[in-house]
Amino acid sequence: MKKKEGFTGQNSVNLPGSLLQELAKDADFNKLYLTDIGFYPNAVHHFRERKEGCAEYVLIFCVAGKGWFHVNQEKKKVEAGQFFILPPDRLHGYGSLNSDPWTIYWVHFTGKRAEQFSISDNELLQSTMLNENDKRITLFEEIIQLLGTGLSSENLSYAMFCLGHLLAMFKYNRIYVRGQSMVPNDVCDQAIAFMQNKVYQKVKLEEIAKAVRLSPSHFSSVFKKRTQRAPMEYFIFLKIQKSCHLLDTSNLRIKEISSSLGFDDPYYFSRLFSKVMLLSPVAYRKKRKG
Repeated sequence: MKKKEGFTGQNSVNLPGSLLQELAKDADFNKLYLTDIGFYPNAVHHFRERKEGCAEYVLIFCVAGKGWFHVNQEKKKVEAGQFFILPPDRLHGYGSLNSDPWTIYWVHFTGKRAEQFSISDNELLQSTMLNENDKRITLFEEIIQLLGTGLSSENLSYAMFCLGHLLAMFKYNRIYVRGQSMVPNDVCDQAIAFMQNKVYQKVKLEEIAKAVRLSPSHFSSVFKKRTQRAPMEYFIFLKIQKSCHLLDTSNLRIKEISSSLGFDDPYYFSRLFSKVMLLSPVAYRKKRKG
């Protein structure tokens, strides 16, 4: 027996077609909005097959049990702590494993900005950190409960702002996981942690690469692909960021700040600071902030 819905304890909200037409035309909503959202616990015999796909992106977050999905017939297994985002208008299917049915949170979303939250085909299935007080589960529950109380303009506005935050935590899963863990989880995170610990010192590219056990050239390539900045440029940004903090919170002279951050020449430091901040250190300190 295959079931699309009707699971014990399920909770879902489907926006009416007439309302979706209004949202699609409304400049305040049409950039990003959900069409359906829900929670299916222990979804025994859950199964969906869409030969022509659907008009929206589909995000499914497995929080317990197991399931599967396919896009263009390439089938992948899904376990607790994994999620996938299906693109629109593509043949796809998904369902729970009979021997260990999944529990999932899911949402269909669309809009002019929806594509920004898509994931490339070779990364559709991703693993993430799942804990007892997961922020994404809390946000799913909040949106579902809110829309369940009514579809007023105020409720919709709040829910759609929450949707953007929710999708960002999946799209930028690596950043979300990093924020939940004290241990850097990949080479670039390890390198940035190393830079932060050495921000008051002089450090060469070779030292950073050695710390993450890569050659300087390979490390530079990996780091720039991830951050869009060369490692030493990123390190300079961290130093300038720290100098801003010192300018804001201390009475240290600019020469002293420069020296504390490993710059021998305060004039060189000032030029770097001005290039990054578009203000001299003196002008920055005078600027009203907060």
